[in-house]
Amino acid sequence: MAGTDDGNGTPAADAAWAAFCDGLKEAGSILRSDAIADDELSLAEGHRHLVRMIRVGFEVVSEYGETARPEFFPMASRTVLSEGVTSDARYMQAFIDGRAPHVIRGTRGTAPLIEIGVYTGRTGFHATSDLQQCLTEADLVIDDDGSFEVVLSEGTSGASPNWIRTDAESRYVFIRQYAHDWSATVSGTFDIQRTDAPAPPGPL
Repeated sequence: MAGTDDGNGTPAADAAWAAFCDGLKEAGSILRSDAIADDELSLAEGHRHLVRMIRVGFEVVSEYGETARPEFFPMASRTVLSEGVTSDARYMQAFIDGRAPHVIRGTRGTAPLIEIGVYTGRTGFHATSDLQQCLTEADLVIDDDGSFEVVLSEGTSGASPNWIRTDAESRYVFIRQYAHDWSATVSGTFDIQRTDAPAPPGPL
């Protein structure tokens, strides 16, 4: 990437950065629409939310968007909110290539309700997505020590009692844990691995 240019002698990375900066101006223009209050506090909160969404976008694409090596990350936090979130839930997600086999390993924790689901589409504003299949606390088979394994694949579950079928439309895994009192609840732990992934790349 660094060795290419845009045809005018400008390195492609520099041209992409300039285009991104121009796009920020356009994104900020939504705060001047008739639907948004124009008082100082509303504008300040709007700009803060916009900066947060830009940060989330970078993290999703640059840090967690590599489907060859998926990784769970929190969808919501104190500074990152989206539509539909509730304080009773903890949300984790990972982007996947549904054509590839994956395994999720972890510990169940003590949340009364849990759901591990595979979705199509993308997360984000105005993005459409649909649940393909999920396992809940009623379905999930847990080992005596509280650990579990879930297989995601187009084929069969193999030896695992927990299996979610995926396909070319599968785009991400979403884990929800629900509890009314998180001060007295132990969160589960979750790790995902693409089992046909190539060897990790060397250091940059």
